[in-house]
Amino acid sequence: MPKFYLYDLSKPESAFISNYRKENRLKCAVLLKHFQIESRFPESFGHIPDIIRKSLSSLLKISDDLVDLSYDYLDRTGKRMRHDVREFLRFRTASSTDLEIAQSELTKISLKEVWIEINLEDSLKEWFKNNKIERPTYLREERIINSVSTRLEEFRYQSISQKLSSENGYALDQLLQIHNDDTSASLVLLKNDPGKPCLSSILIELSKLKIVNDLDLPSDLFSIKWYKIRNQYYTRTMREPVRELRRHPDYIRHPLLAAFCMERREGVIDGLTNLLIQIVHKIQVKAERKVAKEMAGSVREISDKKSLLFKIAKTAVIVIPDDNIRIPNLMIRYLPQQDNSHFDKQCALQQSSFSLCYCHPGW
Repeated sequence: MPKFYLYDLSKPESAFISNYRKENRLKCAVLLKHFQIESRFPESFGHIPDIIRKSLSSLLKISDDLVDLSYDYLDRTGKRMRHDVREFLRFRTASSTDLEIAQSELTKISLKEVWIEINLEDSLKEWFKNNKIERPTYLREERIINSVSTRLEEFRYQSISQKLSSENGYALDQLLQIHNDDTSASLVLLKNDPGKPCLSSILIELSKLKIVNDLDLPSDLFSIKWYKIRNQYYTRTMREPVRELRRHPDYIRHPLLAAFCMERREGVIDGLTNLLIQIVHKIQVKAERKVAKEMAGSVREISDKKSLLFKIAKTAVIVIPDDNIRIPNLMIRYLPQQDNSHFDKQCALQQSSFSLCYCHPGW
């Protein structure tokens, strides 16, 4: 919005407010600027932003302290100001027919971009402004937006549900059923996070992945631009208990479960990857500790080590005074020779852990 739009008055606007005197002139100027921005009148003088009141007060050289913040423009002078502002800006009040048309137009806009999250409030405000119609009350606007949102959501559910086959719907409903050998529905298992890094946790995550893969959901059910909506459905399904999900009609329940399973599949794969990384790290650390313990047992500490090293250096300097110091042929007993045997032992221990503990015929 241009800076002068808030901080200045054009010549026609200055001529318009000149019909009023003293603080009424400030009241009218502030009311005019607020209506140009919001396309509706404020509830009171105090509801108008300070930046408008202060800037116009400075411009007109009329202190805004002369006007009570609770002034609601409902007296005879205030009603006259409202009427004059509408006439000056060529706006009219909204009728019931206008509200129905606004709701219908907003619905068309939202359904045109059904998978894109649009700001319904801004779109509705722009429609009233473009058609030179005064916006209705906040409560009436909220009803229009809620009605459009409900219809838009219903359309999305229907669109997704039509892409699911009857087999998909049956398989999704089975996630909410408790079978003979289970204590809870399969959906409860899918909602659980991975456990500690061990073989049983990996097997549980693999069973989750099998449940989701067996659903055989269409890959194009949610495209990339619908990711935000899919995430919203996933969050809703995570929050609602199984008994609440059973109560939804099919065209709502199936899209919610489908979005949850597609989102959860990615989470299960990530969790399974993290478990494998943690298990590999755990095996490596355990093997390193065992090899280090064996190496430490084969090394004996040399008594008076610092004194011995000092004598070696002193003897080398006395015998060979040049820069190239050569240590005499001394033998330090019990020190292990440098080789790669410890690394070979560590690799063997890791391979043994994998083959004996973590290899599964179903992998």
